[in-house]
Amino acid sequence: MLNDPGIYLKTPLAPPLAAGASVVDPTFGTTIYRLTDPSVLPGQAHLADRSTVRWFNADGTRLIVRQTGAGLPGWLVFAIGDAPVRVTKIAEFSGTWASGLQWDPVDPDRVYRTVGRTIIAYRFSTGQNTLLINFTPVMPGTGYASLTHQLDQQIGRYHANCAASGAICTGQDCYDYVGVFDAQVGQIVATLHVPTAIPTITGKGLHGIDFDNSGRYVMLTYPGGPNILWEWATGRLDNFGYVGQRFGGHHAFGDGIVLNPVNGSDLLWRDLALPSSQTPVLTFSAPKKNGKADWYEDKHFTRVRPDGSFIMGSYVTKANRAYADQDWRPLMEEIVELTLAGNLVSSYRRLCHHRNMDTGGWPPHPAANASPDGRWVAWQSNWDRTQRAEIYLIRLGAPGTDTTPPTPPLSPLIQSIQWT
Repeated sequence: MLNDPGIYLKTPLAPPLAAGASVVDPTFGTTIYRLTDPSVLPGQAHLADRSTVRWFNADGTRLIVRQTGAGLPGWLVFAIGDAPVRVTKIAEFSGTWASGLQWDPVDPDRVYRTVGRTIIAYRFSTGQNTLLINFTPVMPGTGYASLTHQLDQQIGRYHANCAASGAICTGQDCYDYVGVFDAQVGQIVATLHVPTAIPTITGKGLHGIDFDNSGRYVMLTYPGGPNILWEWATGRLDNFGYVGQRFGGHHAFGDGIVLNPVNGSDLLWRDLALPSSQTPVLTFSAPKKNGKADWYEDKHFTRVRPDGSFIMGSYVTKANRAYADQDWRPLMEEIVELTLAGNLVSSYRRLCHHRNMDTGGWPPHPAANASPDGRWVAWQSNWDRTQRAEIYLIRLGAPGTDTTPPTPPLSPLIQSIQWT
C-alpha cells in the first residue's frame, strides 16, 4: 500500500500453522512466511535487538537467528532461496561460540563473531576462523565487551568495539574505552578513553556504540542520554543531546547521515559532517489522526540502503496498550518501507501488520531486519500474544512499487514453501 495515510485496524488473522506455511495479510496483501516453530527451534527464537545490526548476509541468502534455552544451540543460520521461497537450516553453534554476530557487508560467506575483546572472521564454506583484531591492548580491564562490535556497511574496512575496564562498573552501561580498527592497513587507528574525552559526564559509562554506514562516525550512547558523535579521524566530539529535535532515539543510519524520530510521527534528517547547531531538515511527517502525532508508539529502523530505502518497525509499548487500542492511528504496529531521496522521504509503503505485542519482555519491538539486497524483511512476533515469539519473513518488490489490498479472506490463506 503506497503513500496511503489511512487508518487500518488489524484484521483478526490466525498465524501460519507451522514453519513452512504462510498467510496473506488481509489489509496490505503481503504474503507472510513462518520460519520457525518448536520443531525447528525448541528454544525461544530471537533476532538482533537492534534493527541496525544486519543478520542477513551480503546477498540476502542467509539469516542468523538466535535461540535461548538451557542446553540448546545459541546460534542458527538459515539459507533462504527464491522462486519458490525455500528455507533450510544449515548451521548451529553453541551459545558460547560467540556473541555479537554480524555479516561482512561484501562477502556473503563471512561472518564476524566477538569473543571477549577479540573479533574473529569465520568463513562458512571452509569453517576457517581468522583472528581479525585483538582490542585488549587499548581496552584494559576485564569488564563486559560483548555485543558491541560495529563495522562499516560499505566494504567492511572499519571495525569499532567498546569495553568496560571496571573503573565505573563491569557490565553494560559501563563501557569506558572505544577503539577503531582499519582492516585495510591492519592496525588500530583511533582510541578513546571516554571519561577523559568527555569529563562533564561522570558516574556512568556508555550504553553502546553505533557506526554510520561509512564508518567515519561513531555514535556514543549513554543510558538515558546524551548521545555524543565521535568523528574519530579528526577527533571531533559533538554533543547531539537527547531532546526532541536533536540526535537521539532509535535511528536510521546512512552514509554520513542519520534519521532520528523526534515524536511518534516525524523523522529528522541530519548531515553528520555539520555541527549539532545546524537546524535539522524535516524529512518525513507521517500520517496523523486528527492532526495529532502518534505518541503511543516507539520505532526501530534498519540502515538506509544505497537506493535510499529502509524499514521501520513501529510498536506500541505495554504501558500504552490500553490507549492505543481505543485510539488506533496510521502506521500503528506495522512494517513500513520508507524511501529517501536526498533529505526527503519520497514514498512510504505499508507492508503488513507485524502482530507483535509488547508483553514487558525484551525486546518489546518486532526487531525487523532487512536484507542488504532489499529482497527480504524478517521479524519476530508473538502474533497478538497468541503464542510464543517466532520468526516471520516477507519478500519485497522494488522500492516504491504498490500492492493492491485484497478482499479480506474468510479464513487464513495457507500456502506451502519448501522447508528442510
